[in-house]
Amino acid sequence: MRRHCFKSSRLRSPTNTKASSENDFKRQPLMLSMYSQTGPVLAKGDVNRDGLEDIFVSGDQHKQAKIWLQQKSGSFIEMPGFAIGDENTSAISAAVFFDGNGDGFDDLYIAKGGYSMFEPNTVSLQDELYLSDGRGGLSLAVLSVPNTKASSKSCVRPYDFDRDGDLDLFVGGRIIPGRYPEAPASFLLVNDGKGRFEARESPFFKIGMVTDAQWGGFER
Repeated sequence: MRRHCFKSSRLRSPTNTKASSENDFKRQPLMLSMYSQTGPVLAKGDVNRDGLEDIFVSGDQHKQAKIWLQQKSGSFIEMPGFAIGDENTSAISAAVFFDGNGDGFDDLYIAKGGYSMFEPNTVSLQDELYLSDGRGGLSLAVLSVPNTKASSKSCVRPYDFDRDGDLDLFVGGRIIPGRYPEAPASFLLVNDGKGRFEARESPFFKIGMVTDAQWGGFER
C-alpha cells in the first residue's frame, strides 16, 4: 500500500492571529453570526516567479498583513518591505493573486469588509490593488480600483468574462455594516488591460448576501 507522508513546515516568524475584539451583536442583536470574525484571510501566488507558491496572510488589530515567501527547503520567510493594513481602521475580508496588468507577474487584490466598527460609503470599505514591479515587489496602485465602499465583501474571483485577453473581477458583497439583512452591492470590475478597473452594471449587482462565487459556462 502506498503511503503519503507530510512534514510540518514552520514560518520563520510566528503568524498567530489574535481574535478580534469586535462584537457585531452589540450593534445588531438579531444577527445570526458575527460577520467581522472572518480572518485571517489567506491567498497564494508566486510573487517573485521562482516557481514556488508564496502566501499572503492578513493581519489583526495588533499586526499588519504580510506575504511569506516559500523557500526551496519548504520553509517560509517574510517578504521584505511589504506590510499593509490596520485592522483597527479597515478590515481585510478577501484577497486574491492574479495578473492584473498582463506583465506575467502576480498582483494582489485586497477586498475590505467588517461590520461593527465601520460604516458604508467610507474609506474603510474601499478595496485596494497592489501591482508587481517585475522584481518581486508590490506597490499600491492608486486610483486603479473604482468606488467599492458600499458594502463589506466576501470574495474576489478573477475571470476574463468579456474575452479581451485580460482578467476581470467579480467582487462579492457580503453585508452592509449596520443594515443587516439588506442586500449589499456586489461588483463586476472590468479590466482595461493595464490593471485599471471600471465598475460595470450587471444583473447580480444586488443578488443578495454573497458568501462565495464561481465563474462557469453553461451554454453549449
